[in-house]
Amino acid sequence: MRTDLPHISFIFTGRSIGYALGSIVGGVLFEYLHPLLLISVTLAMSGIGLIIMPHFVQLRPAIFIISLVGLANGALDTGKKKSETLPLVAQNTLQISRQSPKLDVLALK
Repeated sequence: MRTDLPHISFIFTGRSIGYALGSIVGGVLFEYLHPLLLISVTLAMSGIGLIIMPHFVQLRPAIFIISLVGLANGALDTGKKKSETLPLVAQNTLQISRQSPKLDVLALK
């Protein structure tokens, strides 16, 4: 893709707009769809979009695809009513940090 920096920055703007719209759409879809179905569809949509993104040579289709990836990511981050994975990750991280050796041994003197 041969373009300059001001035009390529539209890709970041498209992803941000897609993320914002995905948060809204994901909040609505989370109420009507099964959560695992929603997660599966958004992860597949994001993965496919990221796989085909480097193959575009024009800017507008690339902006469209990255907006769909942002939409999927926004929908994926929405609608967490009761998530048990975050406390488990925090607990495991705390346990690992307690068992690891002191980091001041690695500090440069």
